[in-house]
Amino acid sequence: MSAHAIPPTPPSPPSPPGSTTPASAGGAGRTGAGFDELRDHEFDGIHEFDNPLPGWWLGIFYVTVAISLIYVPWKHWPGSARGQESLYVAEQAEALRRYGPRKSGWDEEELRLHYAGGEWQGRGEDIFIASCAPCHRKDGGGNIGPNMTDDHYLHGGRLADIARTITEGVPAKGMLSWKRDLKRDQIRDVACYVRSLRGRQIDRPKGPQGVEVDHDGAPLGQAKPPQPAGSPAPGEPPR
Repeated sequence: MSAHAIPPTPPSPPSPPGSTTPASAGGAGRTGAGFDELRDHEFDGIHEFDNPLPGWWLGIFYVTVAISLIYVPWKHWPGSARGQESLYVAEQAEALRRYGPRKSGWDEEELRLHYAGGEWQGRGEDIFIASCAPCHRKDGGGNIGPNMTDDHYLHGGRLADIARTITEGVPAKGMLSWKRDLKRDQIRDVACYVRSLRGRQIDRPKGPQGVEVDHDGAPLGQAKPPQPAGSPAPGEPPR
């Protein structure tokens, strides 16, 4: 016999108590308790083992299915009083009742009254320097953007026009909309500050652009809209 002969294979150790063994080459076997079972299905010498899920797991699953049969129609069925769409409509109606319609535009009279109060000066200047100066210069004399100190405006010279231009921007000219970055009160303050720059004497201002406007911001030659009694006209900011 060769010195390198393969030794015989040792016998397999005995199976532990309660283990499953097939009853025959293609048959089925059971544990002592009778719960775990080797199925008759066999592939490549491997038998399929049937191990039922725990009762507590199946119980949770069945309860979840039962709850979903009630929850889905109650919460998500079209027209349900508790559905997401119905709740959204109800919340919108409640907000409209409590706060009134959302203001999407700018009221000239309201802006004039705010301008006359003068509380916007410090806040408006800070916002202008931080957000507007790169295009209009710190003194408002104009750089990439137009000069804010003369009597010419590209998009209207009334306070409401200025606030709307800041809010919506002018994408075609490269001016961003600031409505996502500034709150409504901040836009109102900086619009008043921009109006206060008109008539300021500065060094080397940019040339006029747009239409010349009168003291109230209306284009010259255009009839002025009637003003409510006591409505102040923008002029020099309060001191």
